[in-house]
Amino acid sequence: MKKYTFFAVALATLAFVGCNKKDNNLVPDANGNVTIMLSGEKYASQDKQAFSGARDQIYFTNTDRMYVNGGECQITCIPNGLGTSSTESNLGSVAIPAELIYNPLYALYPADAFTPGNAADYSDWTVEMKDDVVLIPADAELNVQTPMSDIHQTWPLTAYVPDVTLNNNVYLKNNVALMTPSVKYGFNFVDEFTRTKVTGETFDGTDYPTLRVEKIVISSDNTKLTGYGHIAALNTEEPYLVMDGAAPTEANPDVLTCWILDPDAYTEGYEVQPTGNYATMLGHAPIAPVVEGNANIHVALYFTLTYPATNHTYECVYEGNGVFNNTNVIRSERTTLACDLFSVTGVSKVTSVVMQ
Repeated sequence: MKKYTFFAVALATLAFVGCNKKDNNLVPDANGNVTIMLSGEKYASQDKQAFSGARDQIYFTNTDRMYVNGGECQITCIPNGLGTSSTESNLGSVAIPAELIYNPLYALYPADAFTPGNAADYSDWTVEMKDDVVLIPADAELNVQTPMSDIHQTWPLTAYVPDVTLNNNVYLKNNVALMTPSVKYGFNFVDEFTRTKVTGETFDGTDYPTLRVEKIVISSDNTKLTGYGHIAALNTEEPYLVMDGAAPTEANPDVLTCWILDPDAYTEGYEVQPTGNYATMLGHAPIAPVVEGNANIHVALYFTLTYPATNHTYECVYEGNGVFNNTNVIRSERTTLACDLFSVTGVSKVTSVVMQ
């Protein structure tokens, strides 16, 4: 499988208002720590970072660390029902040195998503969004999590607690939106494709060519998808990632390459079955929300079709350019990027067909 380059990640603009260590009434334990409970905002997301597709939310692991008021602290999982354990759970606790417990309290998770800076307001802390990733699987059994590793895009979560003495539960908020490519595969597409795009192949309506999706390339001519960014509005209910640098243009678009793995075998490429009236979700790609204005999102789907009668395989590219113009990209929500390999119309968007 392709070797994926690992990048750091960037975060910033964390408003740090009125620190007052005297506001703390919590009592440290014998080790000088104060324990605070953790939970994460539910959403079509990942866990620490392991992702529970069945629960659609973050799972902490016992290897996780997070920043609390600038100090790095260890997370401990708290088992909570089905699909959780002592090492992976949607609930956790963090032991924080007493000197870091003061109001307001800021939490940044996971620690390895952030490159710390020196500014008291966190404005020079950074997060990097990769340009080459493996999609986070969209589905999983309730007791199966997808560990977040260097090949996936870790996404940042943050929390703001004005008065930790009133509520010792830190509720982490998602700072990103999700792009979720999907494919709908069916009879009308295969019938038209076989008659117009290839020669010497037949399709009887039952023996479908094997469809294997290899990667999705997401690009934009007005919205940054990759590079460095910072967190805005940390001390609100809607903290969000803001990308830094100049916006892309039509002549110089920003490009995010998303590879697809079989979530069961963890091998490159994913076989999509012919479907009725539902689509197959290929996975999630976190990106920064677009708070003002709309995002022009373009999609290229790279796939192969293998005809069973001849064993001929065709490498194909489906171009969805223009389909997702003026898309709203909202924090903590998912935007589905639907690729039509289902209808006759979808065949006209297949721009390249090459026999292997």
